[in-house]
This record gives sequence, structure tokens and C-alpha cells, in this order.
Amino acid sequence: MKTRSIETRFLSIVLSLLIVLTMLPAASFKAYADTGSNTPLTFTAQEDNSSVTIKLRNGAALQYSTDGEQWDDYTPGTTIQLGNSGDTVYFRGTNKNKQLFDYSNKVSITGKVACSGNIMTLVDWQDPDNAAMVYDCFYYMFSGCRGLTTAPELPATTLADDCYFGMFSGCTGLTTAPELPATTLADYCYYRMFYGCTGLTTAPELPATTLAYSCYNSMFNGCTGLTTASELPATTLANSCYSRMFYGCTGLTTAPELPVTTLADDCYQGMFYGCTGLTTAPELPATTLAD
Repeated sequence: MKTRSIETRFLSIVLSLLIVLTMLPAASFKAYADTGSNTPLTFTAQEDNSSVTIKLRNGAALQYSTDGEQWDDYTPGTTIQLGNSGDTVYFRGTNKNKQLFDYSNKVSITGKVACSGNIMTLVDWQDPDNAAMVYDCFYYMFSGCRGLTTAPELPATTLADDCYFGMFSGCTGLTTAPELPATTLADYCYYRMFYGCTGLTTAPELPATTLAYSCYNSMFNGCTGLTTASELPATTLANSCYSRMFYGCTGLTTAPELPVTTLADDCYQGMFYGCTGLTTAPELPATTLAD
């Protein structure tokens, strides 16, 4: 009986180990299945024969992975093939105080690709929650990516000059904008961010109450599919802050309230120019005007 008891315990231990070993690959695969602050920048093919290529400014560097486990140094300009719909590639980096992109060095995609994950994992993948932006950091990052279907998380609450300048300009396949929780803005921070995004139908919330120079200038310029504008709760304006913000948004039918009573130079210049679908203008209660 004692021998049988030992055998039974041994078999129980072996079976337990087998169960654990069987579960390990699934757990590893699920490492980035749930969104969260540490999720690296993720590109997922939405159709066969898609690809992702990233060019970087001098001094910036990234790592990439196709399974979320094995990470290798990424050679800028290398095309990652996503042959089948659902194929994924992850990127992360440590680029504190570095400018990552510009008009010539940016992301390029072919086919249809969804982007997700935390954009700040390109700045500091080990501590993205405390990663700080620098001037121009995501300048024109996805410009011209017509096959981009979703945008990544942009969780920063304190911005830097030009940080999102032209970031999604010309991304005609983008239908939903990312959340923009920033409350401390900077000069030109959202300038031309969604310029020409004709597929965009709804603008994101813009919670900042104190604005910066040209912060929303041309932000939705040419977004002809936009039917609903963002609420604009700001009480302290800055020069050119709303200039050309909704310029050419022919699908816009309702303008947001503009409650501010003290204006700044060029603050509303061309704000709704060419909005041919707009039938009612907003009330303008301002009592202190500017140039």
C-alpha cells in the first residue's frame, strides 16, 4: 500500500507539472493581449501582405519583437512583413530626451494595419508612465499612412512644443481619433495633427482649460468626414490657438460653444472657414477682443 501511495503522489506531481508547462506558452502569448500602460507600440495586420517600416532620426533606437518575448535591435528602415491578417510586430525603446521622427523619418505601412499600445514605450519602455516628451518627439510620425486603421494610446498629460505636429496628417483610413487627456499644452502641440484625415467622423475630447500658442491650429483642417466637433472648455486662450482648427470640414453640422469672454490675437482666425454644412454659428459672448 505504501508503494502505491508513493506512485500515486509521484503521478500527481508529474501531472501538475505538465499542466503548468502546458499553460506557460499561453501566458507568454497573452503578455500584451490586454491593453495597459506598459504595452509596447503594436502593429497588427488587418489584411494579408501588409508591412511596417520605421525610419528614425539620428541618435534614436528601437527594439522589435514578433512574439513579445524575444527582442532584437531594430535597424531603421527595415521592412517588417506582416504576411497574414493578424500578424503582429511590437516596438519599444529607450529614447529619453531624443527626437524620434520628422517629415522624412517616420512610419510607413502597406496594406491595412492597426496600431495600439502606449506610444510612450518608444521613449522609455521600462517606465512609460513617467516618460517625458521633448520638442518634436512624434513630429509627423504617421504622416501619409493611408492604411492606418487605428491609432495608439497617447496618455501624456503634459506636452512639449510640436510634440504631435502633423502626427496623423493624411491618414485617410483613420476613423476614430485617440483619446487626448493632456491638460498642460505647449506651442504647436496639436498643429495639423489630423490634417486631411477624411475618414475621421468624431473629434476627441480636449480637456485643457489653458491653451498655448497655435496649440489647435489646423488640427482638423480638411477632415471632411467630421460631423461632430470637440467641446472647447478652455477659459484662457492664446494667440492663434483655434486658428483654422476646422477649416474645410464640410461635414460639420454643429459648432461647439465658445464661452470665453477675453480673446487673444488671431484666436478664431479661419476657425470654421469652408464649413459648408454648418447652418448655425456659435454664440460669441466675448467682451474683450484682440487683433
